[in-house]
Amino acid sequence: MIRKDHVKKVVDEILEGTEIFPVELIVRSDNRISVIIDGDQGVTINNCQEVSRKIETQLDRDTEDYELNVSSAGLDRPITLIRQYKKNIGRKLEILNTDGNKIEGTLISVTESGVEINCPVIEKKKIIGNQITELPFSNIQTTKVKIEFKK
Repeated sequence: MIRKDHVKKVVDEILEGTEIFPVELIVRSDNRISVIIDGDQGVTINNCQEVSRKIETQLDRDTEDYELNVSSAGLDRPITLIRQYKKNIGRKLEILNTDGNKIEGTLISVTESGVEINCPVIEKKKIIGNQITELPFSNIQTTKVKIEFKK
C-alpha cells in the first residue's frame, strides 16, 4: 500500500512556492489517491493536469500500482483552510455554527483565530441594515461559498 505521508511529502514539494496549495489528500487501502487542490487565484484543469503529471513522476507504478485523481476544491466543497477563507474575502458565505445556526453574509476579514462577516439585518423579510459578526473558527462547523446568479 502507498503511504499517505509519502504522497503528502511529494505533493507539498511539488506545490511549494506556487500559488496552488493542497486542501485534502486521501489515500485508500486499494491505492486510490485523491488530491484536492486550490489556488489563491483559483485552479484550472491545466493546473490539475500539471500537478497530476508531477506526482506520477514521483511514484513508481512498477513497484505498486495506483489510481490518481487530482481535482480542484470547487464551490460545492466546504472551505477548510485559512488560506481559502482569505481568497474568498468579499464573497458571500453560508456558515453553519457548531450550535446549528446558519449565518449568511459577506466575508470582510480573516485572522488566525476567526472571521468577520457583514450580515444583513432582516425584519419582516426586509433588509433594514447590516451587522458585523465575528466568528472564531472554533464555533464554525462548515463554511461554503454562497453561489448567486445575477439577474
